[in-house]
Parts: sequence; C-alpha cells; structure tokens
Amino acid sequence: IFTRSLIKKLLTYATGRHMERSDHYEIDDILGRVKADHYGLRTIVTEVLTSKSFRSR
Repeated sequence: IFTRSLIKKLLTYATGRHMERSDHYEIDDILGRVKADHYGLRTIVTEVLTSKSFRSR
C-alpha cells in the first residue's frame, strides 16, 4: 500500500495532474516492476520518470 501511494504521489507531482482511473493500469505495471526489483527507491524513481504518463505530460 505504501509503495503504490508513493508511486501515485510521485506521478501526480511529476506530471502536474491528478491520477485518473485510466492511470491505475500504469501504476500497477510500475508497482510490478518495482516489486520484482525488491522495492528499491531508485527503481521507483526511474520507473516514474520513464513512464508513459511522465513522458507525455
């Protein structure tokens, strides 16, 4: 729950907009990759900055 919230807050801050229902799929994808890498903070930040939401803001 904490990691999902952190990802959502970082995406909100990085994109300058609130996350919508359609963004939850991307959050789930990011969470899966972060979980596979043992919840590293560097991985969270990298995944947020390379996400489609951030790149197309």
